Amino acid sequence: MLTRVPHPNIVQVRDCFKQGNQVGTVFEYLGDANSLKNMIDEGKKAEMMMTERDCMNILVQILLAVKQMHDKHMVHKSLTPNVVLLK
Repeated sequence: MLTRVPHPNIVQVRDCFKQGNQVGTVFEYLGDANSLKNMIDEGKKAEMMMTERDCMNILVQILLAVKQMHDKHMVHKSLTPNVVLLK
């Protein structure tokens, strides 16, 4: 299904396969991407919070990706800072 959702803020599916009773998905390689959770945790350790502008930019990008999915009648069942990847 994700192959039908081309968007710069959505990780693209490269392949899906079934092996026995297991299903696997291969996603595009993101290199040095970091999760939003790690970024927040690292900022807390260094006592550096993100600016309001940074937060707003990240939120806008997330919402644009979610809108693209909703336009295709799809939802993300576990959208958390752990699965938001930043480059």
